[in-house]
Amino acid sequence: MTVLQRLLLSDSHVSAIAPGTFNDQIKLKTLRLSRNKITHLPGALLDNLVLLEQLFLDGNELKSLDENLFQKLVHLQELFLNQNQLAFLPASLFTHLGNLTLLDLSGNKLTHLPEGLRALTELQLHTNHLRFIAPGCAPGSADCDGPSPCPLSAVGGWGDAGGLCTVK
Repeated sequence: MTVLQRLLLSDSHVSAIAPGTFNDQIKLKTLRLSRNKITHLPGALLDNLVLLEQLFLDGNELKSLDENLFQKLVHLQELFLNQNQLAFLPASLFTHLGNLTLLDLSGNKLTHLPEGLRALTELQLHTNHLRFIAPGCAPGSADCDGPSPCPLSAVGGWGDAGGLCTVK
């Protein structure tokens, strides 16, 4: 089954995915695992999906993500992690996602954002607990590149986010 380009497994009551599950799906461009009961994703789970452009992990029960989970997804353009239980994102999680243009992190418990989100054109963050953002972590973040706090409203598209961001 190496010819699949789309794999849609939403609303399928999936609770776990074994390492190697997607090893033969090298031509996959869309993987939809929305609204399942997934709590953990093995670090190398997506390594062979180098052509993946869209990844839907929304509506699961993810509490953390391995820092290498997206490492090989250099063609990924859209990533949906909304409606999970994420409170922390590893600093290097998005480092290799240079083509990522849409990221939805809404409906989580995040208090800060890591670096590596410079190519984004759309970033959804509502219903989080954001207090800090890293330099260049969001579209239009040129106003927040210094070492001092800046209001989230100074960052493009964050007008209603409220609070302060401290740039490290």
